[in-house]
Amino acid sequence: MRSPCKLKTTMDDLPIHVSSNILARVAKDSLRHMLNAKLSCKTMSEICEDAYVYNNVNLMTLETSLPWRYRSPQEQEKERVFLTRCEECLNPESFIRQSLNEHRHCGRYEFAMKCLEKAVKSGSLEASYVACILMIFGGDDELKMEGVRSLAKLKKCGTNMRRIQDFRKKVESFLGVVAWKTNRYNKVKNPHLRCGKRHTRVNKWVIDEEELVDCDICSANVDVNAIFSTF
Repeated sequence: MRSPCKLKTTMDDLPIHVSSNILARVAKDSLRHMLNAKLSCKTMSEICEDAYVYNNVNLMTLETSLPWRYRSPQEQEKERVFLTRCEECLNPESFIRQSLNEHRHCGRYEFAMKCLEKAVKSGSLEASYVACILMIFGGDDELKMEGVRSLAKLKKCGTNMRRIQDFRKKVESFLGVVAWKTNRYNKVKNPHLRCGKRHTRVNKWVIDEEELVDCDICSANVDVNAIFSTF
């Protein structure tokens, strides 16, 4: 007796919005995997040009996803066009990169915050996190405390804590790699957030960060000390 014929499903058989959603998830997880998918066939290449895919591309790992080698002017131009396309598609990490660069290398706090406006309004948790960090690093005493309180609110939502921890690592990596590549360093002062409750000194090696959510300042210090180490 002949076995029933097994149906094979390819990307061509899927609705465009489903294929786009799949590749957007790939792009969010790894830029390198997204580029590999784009090179695999014509159909994948066309779907990867969808605005929704560009909106979800993981840009914080751009420098570490691509090979370390000299890039020709043509390759540099392709990278510029790619980043511009991501910005046009309102990719939150595009604005986050601009914001961190402005504050990290140019010390322009107001312009850095302005870069984040669109991403924050879109509801990006990561953009809101970076906005809190910039307020702590670049604002006056009142803005620093506003940043501390806003950061504490983000962390107290249980589902956000892990995302914030993962994204903080990306921010550390991005700032460190870009500073090394450009050899440009801006002298940024440590905000020196002081907790008056005599809690144990916290640093970037705290394991149970969730235990610090009851103290806004100690919780913020975990992020401050981790990110300050890249300046």
